[in-house]
Amino acid sequence: MIKKVVGFLIAVPLLTACHNQNQTVELYVPTAASITDAMEQLIDRYTEDNETITITPTYSSSGNLKDQIKNGAPADIFLSAAMSWMIELEEEGFLNEYTPLLRNELVMITNLENTHNIESSSDLMNDDIEGISIGDPETVPAGEYAKQALTLADLYDDIEDRLIFANDVRGVLTYVATGNVDAGFVYQTDAIASTNVTIIEQMQVNDPVLYPIGLLTDTEHPEEAKAFYDWLRGDEAREIFKSNGFEFES
Repeated sequence: MIKKVVGFLIAVPLLTACHNQNQTVELYVPTAASITDAMEQLIDRYTEDNETITITPTYSSSGNLKDQIKNGAPADIFLSAAMSWMIELEEEGFLNEYTPLLRNELVMITNLENTHNIESSSDLMNDDIEGISIGDPETVPAGEYAKQALTLADLYDDIEDRLIFANDVRGVLTYVATGNVDAGFVYQTDAIASTNVTIIEQMQVNDPVLYPIGLLTDTEHPEEAKAFYDWLRGDEAREIFKSNGFEFES
């Protein structure tokens, strides 16, 4: 009787250990809309080798994602298209760490047909140009960069009444690709991902277009989140980012 009791007591932690080893962990990853294609590939690659990890991304403008995090939305890792939002989260205690990860460029695009024969940003002054789309500068980093670029080119005040704001950079891409506007400003990576737009000009901006990655303080799975965070900064992820047109910053 004593041997049976001892055997049972020993078996309990072994069963528990096996259960924990196979337990699925879900990581939440708010991701800037312009990283959508790359992130889907990254998730597929990572979960192939880590079968107990489920990764749930949320794609939106970086400003909206930052606000969601501050309002308590589940988040383990944040990929932003703007350093400012990451710095704000770090200063308010939401991050364990963050670092610049990627670099991009801002470009002006038109629909592939380019019916107005736009050859440079100065052509946006032409009377027949009716709609120009940028992301909302208040929440969309690409929109903020677009406003910088148009201001540097002495164009913003003159075309402001023709600007159509989108909720994120992919919204701008859709407006241009479908011909709903005559031109738009997106990241280079968004432009090369579409077969329905053409790049007209690479724009100058005040600040480099950097994408930081941050590890959230309130993650419920710190070990798994840190492992994915480190993997996203490594060589395997680097190749996927590069194949989507990004430069690797760190």
